[in-house]
Amino acid sequence: MVGLTLDEAQEKGIVIGLKDVSDVRYRLDIDSFMMTKPDCFNLFILAVGELQKDSGNMGWFEVAGIHGYPSRDWDGVKGRNETEDPREMYGYCEHASVLFPFWHRPYMAMMEQTIYHSMVKKAEEFVGEPMKWKTAAEDFRLPYWDWLRPRAKQIGHIVSGIGTNEKSGNPFDYIFDLPRILKEKKVMVYLPSPGKPNEEKKLKSITNPLYSFSFEASTTKIPKDEWDSLNRDKYNQPVELISRDRTVRRPTVDLQDSDTLHVNDLLNKQRESNVIALLNLFVLETYSEYLRMSNHSATKGGGSGSIESLHDNYHNYLGGPAHMGDPRVAAFDPVFWFHHCNIDRIMAIWQATHPKRWFPATTPGNKGPDDPLYPFRAFKDGKVDWWTSNDSIDTKKFGYTYADLDPTDAGAVFEAFGRNYVWSIHEESRPDGFGDAPPEEMEPVVVNDSPFFKYEVSKKPAFPGGFHLTSQVKTEPIELPRNIIFKVAVIEGDGTEAQEETSSMSISSTEVVNKVPEQATPQLEVSDTKTEQPKGTKAVRNWYVDSMVPKKAFNGSATFFYFVTGQEYIRKPYSQEPSLAALNHIFAAPVEACANCAQQAESGLIISDTEPITPILWDIVNNTSYLESIEPEHVVPFLKNNFQIRVLGPGSEDVKPYNIEGLKLSISTTVQYFKPGSLIAIEGPKNRFPEITDPILTPPAATTNDST
Repeated sequence: MVGLTLDEAQEKGIVIGLKDVSDVRYRLDIDSFMMTKPDCFNLFILAVGELQKDSGNMGWFEVAGIHGYPSRDWDGVKGRNETEDPREMYGYCEHASVLFPFWHRPYMAMMEQTIYHSMVKKAEEFVGEPMKWKTAAEDFRLPYWDWLRPRAKQIGHIVSGIGTNEKSGNPFDYIFDLPRILKEKKVMVYLPSPGKPNEEKKLKSITNPLYSFSFEASTTKIPKDEWDSLNRDKYNQPVELISRDRTVRRPTVDLQDSDTLHVNDLLNKQRESNVIALLNLFVLETYSEYLRMSNHSATKGGGSGSIESLHDNYHNYLGGPAHMGDPRVAAFDPVFWFHHCNIDRIMAIWQATHPKRWFPATTPGNKGPDDPLYPFRAFKDGKVDWWTSNDSIDTKKFGYTYADLDPTDAGAVFEAFGRNYVWSIHEESRPDGFGDAPPEEMEPVVVNDSPFFKYEVSKKPAFPGGFHLTSQVKTEPIELPRNIIFKVAVIEGDGTEAQEETSSMSISSTEVVNKVPEQATPQLEVSDTKTEQPKGTKAVRNWYVDSMVPKKAFNGSATFFYFVTGQEYIRKPYSQEPSLAALNHIFAAPVEACANCAQQAESGLIISDTEPITPILWDIVNNTSYLESIEPEHVVPFLKNNFQIRVLGPGSEDVKPYNIEGLKLSISTTVQYFKPGSLIAIEGPKNRFPEITDPILTPPAATTNDST
């Protein structure tokens, strides 16, 4: 077979990967990439900057636009066969679909390929040491951002949450902020200088292309009517939510800059819940089937979390109501690519630990592993075709791999992977035999001595919020201004439970059944299995909030916030409340902007999620006198009085849970049994407690009637 050159592939918009160009190489965490391959990283920065000004089909704007806006064909590729639906077809992205992980794999490879191509061209511009830069370019693979790897160690660092004496903060010496290179507005680099080779040895300050993408500077544009559609409230009235000038992360009040402190607060606060959710994808039998773990649609047998649910939440942490929180414009933000590269890495590790698990015979929407992944052209047997999931199974086919995949045994892959994260959760939730410090390969990479941050003192830019100056700093603990209030269940003389004070969450005995579309058959699972604790094991109990909601309930993205507090008034932004136990972000586009979303909504597709809330319960047990243990006899009455939910729909408008048609919500608990030094779990029973959540789904009038 005669292959294509990289230049030919770029010209024709074909994803060939980099294997035949520069063999198979490791994708690295972004900090490790920056510190171990600085010349390659220098070219990477310059190439991204060039691509952000490139208006061609393989430039930044057009490749990012494949994920959403502008609503037009990319390079003439139709997203679906027009005969399948009489409406105009638009959009390619596969969310809430069994194709989700493997649609994004060639998408990442496309950006990786186009950046590499640009790096090679940029390397040719250096005249002083041409071979040094050529060799550096060949070593490039797209970096990932491991959200759960600490970025620094800081003694006395405070994480928002339930602290001692009901103060809103807990010490944790490791910091899980955004990597510094993604937070700096300016960066120092070496620039090519034709005819002046000595100038190429001097660091120069440039705008950091990894901090933001400028729509203003782009020669290609998102149409005004599409920008207007992004800035609408639930009543379809104009409201400015998203900057039209540049991408921002959790925007400041004027929408023109990123609130990095807010982003970092969320990343640190929600970290432990996400560690539990991540490890569950590998430990629990629930996630051993590809259909269930691959996407956030509910499958037969009930709802659960998924790799897509984990992905959705990080979109919210980063974007909130802005670009990363909305699929129509998320891919323009540079952090999108490092986030999704990490999702691809997790998927590759899951594949290695579940080598025989793949698409089932039938799937929702009849989507299969040989379906074309539009618009990603492939070159097969000397002709242009389309990438499929079957084509995309092996990352090495694209020319990359991950160090996590080095062990040849599936069990060894998981044990090494699990050890990288289990250290950072509460001791009570850790299997015996694991300490509370990261393995050597997970220690923070000290980046502050990097040439990319060697600013001239007089020209050093202000750090855009939340930046920690060194890898080890001692600071005074910060007491956050928001106090925590809990309500105590009082046991009456007859043994029945009463609240100390009246609350809108008073318990109703009425069973709540919201109206569910006829097509929606999944139900929240309940296990009556009784499992005796095996000898020599440690029992680890976890608590979750489980949800199922029809996709058509929200015409766009929505976020569920779960709080453990007796305080009825919860201030905005909800994401900054210390009592926030977890959140669930539904990452979706309106039906008007996405054919896939429209078809899913019409079919009655249900989105499911499972969010761990164990960490905040352990904080309350360890730091207060309100909760004796996390056993059901203590947690259930406590959460009856102290569990609350808030929902923000499209336009960041509050939505009452009982007004969400088809919403199912429950608190559940499971027990896992671990042998010392092992992360392989024996699963115990799973129980649900709808009495905690039923009142939240009951309209106030119904509650009043029940009490009379």
